[in-house]
Amino acid sequence: MYARVLKNKFAANIRIWAPSDARSKSICKGQYQLRKIASPMQLAGSLVSREADSAKWALVEQKNTVCLTTNDYTVGEKKIPGAAVCLENAGLYNAFSAAAVNLVACNK
Repeated sequence: MYARVLKNKFAANIRIWAPSDARSKSICKGQYQLRKIASPMQLAGSLVSREADSAKWALVEQKNTVCLTTNDYTVGEKKIPGAAVCLENAGLYNAFSAAAVNLVACNK
């Protein structure tokens, strides 16, 4: 979902917040990056951890776009069809982007 659909469809870097496993890393090779947002993150004055949150969303950088998705960012979920609803809204993008400043290091 994230690498094959969102990153390629938008031709942009993507930041992901979704339940994930240890094998699903940030990907920084190629023209566009797919980066996991570090957990916990600060959102609206509260610390939120990936393990305690079932939300699944992605930010499309430089596009003011937030996508709400149905898939976790796990090896198993990469093989399962999913869906995303993407909204181009600067206010929403900026609110999520402010929380998503710390990213997991790239997979070497």
